[in-house]
Amino acid sequence: MKARILTRKNNSIKHYIALCLFITSTLTFQVYGHENGEPNVPLPKFESCGSTEKPLLPAKWESGALLQHFSDTRLVTSNIVYDSSVSAMRFTMAGITKGSGDFLLLDDGKLFALSGGYHKPTQCRYIAPTALKVPDRQWLKKDSLCVGEAQVTEKDMVWWKYKVAPVSVETAQATFSHSAVNILRKTVKNSYASSPQPPGADWIWYHKKSQLPYRTMFSIRNYDYGVLGLFTFNYLPTFRAIEKTNLQELKDMCSQQTVATDPGFDIDNVEDFLKENTLSNKQRMKLVNHWVPGLETTTSKLPPPPPWPHKAEITTFFTSVNYCYAPFPSRVYYDWEAQSQLTRMYWNDAGAIPPEPCSQTPEFFVQDALLRGDVSSSLKNTGFIFNKDQSGNPSQCHQVLPGIQIPNWKEVDNCEAKAQLAPRTILNPSNEIVKIIRCPITSFDAPVPQIFWTWYTITGTPIVFMQSNSNTDGTGLNLADYHYWKAGQSAPQGSFDLPNICRDQQKHPVPESCHSCHLPLNTMQ
Repeated sequence: MKARILTRKNNSIKHYIALCLFITSTLTFQVYGHENGEPNVPLPKFESCGSTEKPLLPAKWESGALLQHFSDTRLVTSNIVYDSSVSAMRFTMAGITKGSGDFLLLDDGKLFALSGGYHKPTQCRYIAPTALKVPDRQWLKKDSLCVGEAQVTEKDMVWWKYKVAPVSVETAQATFSHSAVNILRKTVKNSYASSPQPPGADWIWYHKKSQLPYRTMFSIRNYDYGVLGLFTFNYLPTFRAIEKTNLQELKDMCSQQTVATDPGFDIDNVEDFLKENTLSNKQRMKLVNHWVPGLETTTSKLPPPPPWPHKAEITTFFTSVNYCYAPFPSRVYYDWEAQSQLTRMYWNDAGAIPPEPCSQTPEFFVQDALLRGDVSSSLKNTGFIFNKDQSGNPSQCHQVLPGIQIPNWKEVDNCEAKAQLAPRTILNPSNEIVKIIRCPITSFDAPVPQIFWTWYTITGTPIVFMQSNSNTDGTGLNLADYHYWKAGQSAPQGSFDLPNICRDQQKHPVPESCHSCHLPLNTMQ
């Protein structure tokens, strides 16, 4: 790997602040590898695409879906039936705790509510015209890029993305102080002479063997994908081709309805979809487990997973909503006793980078984020970001991060378990129950509410971490897929040493919300 030097000032300020929260222990322990002479948990493997031919979906398909929203705290499931010959999509929705609805979407955006029986609806009501579209068989856009191949939940996946409009820098106002927003705005302006912001990216993961979709991540709402585009982070565990559907019959029945009965229906409001209550509670829960095998209700009153171990070495993939970056293989050392945490992102040589508009995208060999706690130093409870070349020489240090996060952050941050996945099921190949947890970032009356969706085993091993409504500034990190960990592992000597170039940096403000989990805590719990 050749050395690369980052040239953009303050690159990654926002999203290292956002993502330093999920640096933690991970899914699977493997035998040590060796890197630079030190024993390490191995970095996850990312390989170049074996084929760049875009997958074409079946003409008729059905899939259960686990839907995680941009801002709504409820976890939602759905069963989706698609028929390209009818240009229609039926989606039956069920909240994990309450609420349900059964809908038919036609290619002109008209939305209908179905009732009279789940297996064979007998009634149809025209709700309203909407901006929703029935998706094409080809989900990938013209500028879609096959980025590479790597595992997700122990399944071989092909990682695709396509370009979308960037989330406005003003979304930073949801979590950043006024001065920090100005820093970001100035950074973006200086970094892109021809474009005020890097383009955003939506991601789709396909099974390598079957070429059927497994997961989607939308950086902004995308009405081209029907109900899926209303949610930010979706899993499709039972996606399969089918021979026939009843959508033509349903379309014929619904086409007789011409007057909208609920013109104020808000497709961006989860409650509007769940208020129909077309399923009984017993039927709803039976179907939820059928659509998403192993999914069960849980209670937020249960204690969150255990705190982090006081020492750990972790490896993970960090994925970005910035179209110009491939996922970064990354290594983390966490040491609560030493009050230090180091996250090291490596440039992904195997990941494809779009030539345009990304020809000027700054590259680096490694980028380090070092978070300090209440150590015997004048630089307490703060964090730094800097680059190192292949020889280990640091450069471009900025003091823009909070301090180390506390081991029991999930408890202090009022995280709630919304559901759980049984062991050895499609979405949870491990031998432990996995909790699906929602954590607040901002107050829900903020201009752009944000949510952390994170999955942990009941013994505290993380599976995935995702942030909604992310900004594309800097590296635009918003997703972590954890791979390997070693609890109790100490960092190599010198890992937490602060480079001299970091000692005279101006300390920039960080979001108030960071101090719910990172030192210095707002409450010092």
